[in-house]
Amino acid sequence: VEDENELSLLMFPNPTSQRVSIVMSEDYRNSVSEISIFDFSGRMVFRTFNKNIQDVDLSTYNTGLYFIKVNTSSGSTTKSILVEDKLV
Repeated sequence: VEDENELSLLMFPNPTSQRVSIVMSEDYRNSVSEISIFDFSGRMVFRTFNKNIQDVDLSTYNTGLYFIKVNTSSGSTTKSILVEDKLV
């Protein structure tokens, strides 16, 4: 099931300093119940129940590693994303 989820859920660009796009297959999107973002310490910094979300603005987040967790009716998938310094 993990391999199927890997193909059903894409997040890019990675690393990013602005927005991260979230692309899901239609079947996967229909099973989504929640999308959360956690910082490296495990603190939740974003949460939505909107399964139609297409991107998340990370431009105000501190530089570092974050984890995007997508809960579905059949389990969850977590992907890491690196937020880089903003270009001045």
